[in-house]
Amino acid sequence: MGLHESRPVVTVRTAETFAAYLLGKTQEETSVFPIVRKLLEKRSALQIVVLPRYTEQINALRDSFRGRVTLCESVVDGPSLVYHTAAFVGAGGTMNEEAALLGVPTLSCYPGEPSLVEKCLITKKLVRRETDPEEVVKWTLKTVSKAERERKRQTEKARRLLETFEDPVDAVAREVERFA
Repeated sequence: MGLHESRPVVTVRTAETFAAYLLGKTQEETSVFPIVRKLLEKRSALQIVVLPRYTEQINALRDSFRGRVTLCESVVDGPSLVYHTAAFVGAGGTMNEEAALLGVPTLSCYPGEPSLVEKCLITKKLVRRETDPEEVVKWTLKTVSKAERERKRQTEKARRLLETFEDPVDAVAREVERFA
């Protein structure tokens, strides 16, 4: 992707703008554009990777940021990208959860009602929730400035939580045996 290890990476995931559960939300409410714009203004040394969902988002991001962000226009290896990310800002759900559990400081700016999983991760302090772009930018810059320490803290919290999880293979095997 052409990223440099010497400069911090912030990964941003766009909202699922065509989903029925976000109908009625305005473009302003679902857009990560103000967040990306403010991050570029405040810290130009950041490498911002944006993961859009639709051609319309790709085109709008390309027009707005003209090469100032790394724009993923096709499928990427999410876990590898997240591994190199200092802070993850997601307007969706699944990638927020994955990033948090992989030990990456994660902020959800999802414009809808948080899912049960997100609520759990917020309670466990693995995900921070904020929808005000100014606050998202403050959190991101603070997190990036202490990237190594924040990553260690997040990784430890995720490890402790994951240790409490049931092995899904065992759970599926029990259910198969129960019905067999």
